[in-house]
Amino acid sequence: IKCRNMENTAGFIDSAAVLRHSVHKQSRHHPGSNGKYSYKMYAIVHANCAEYAPLIERVGYTTLIRDSPVKLSEIRNEWYRKNVEGEVCCGSAEFIKLYSYTLMDHPVVVHFDLDKAVLKPFDGLFDAMLLPADSEGGKKARAELVVEWPGDALPDKIDAYFTRDYTSSWPWKFIS
Repeated sequence: IKCRNMENTAGFIDSAAVLRHSVHKQSRHHPGSNGKYSYKMYAIVHANCAEYAPLIERVGYTTLIRDSPVKLSEIRNEWYRKNVEGEVCCGSAEFIKLYSYTLMDHPVVVHFDLDKAVLKPFDGLFDAMLLPADSEGGKKARAELVVEWPGDALPDKIDAYFTRDYTSSWPWKFIS
């Protein structure tokens, strides 16, 4: 979470609450869900926004206050170093997302921005990662994956998935 024009925190807190609620509704903890998995919600909060961490905690998140893991002066590509602050919404503060990879106490970590909602369980994705590839459940989960190159074999162990940020992508535009 990167603070920007935080005179009104209502939308920011509402977004966090909606995301958490959507995750909960797809988990094993919600009676109407077919979800098999539990969850724990973290908010990686940029150090310049630490004063808002208690608000996020009130809607069910554990906050991790972090500074950017990459300093502008460390970026070697001159063009990128000069232009990164104009990228997307948050410039170099987006690098705090890399801290998702440090959450080693969980078998799976899913990173979302606050402007997302989960509409169905991720059980198939998690099963493909967690179950042995040659087990009945592992084979079933892998067969149901939608992959970019269906002709390519999947690795024996799936350690990560990457999806395009669909709120920033233009599905109607060809991307080479």
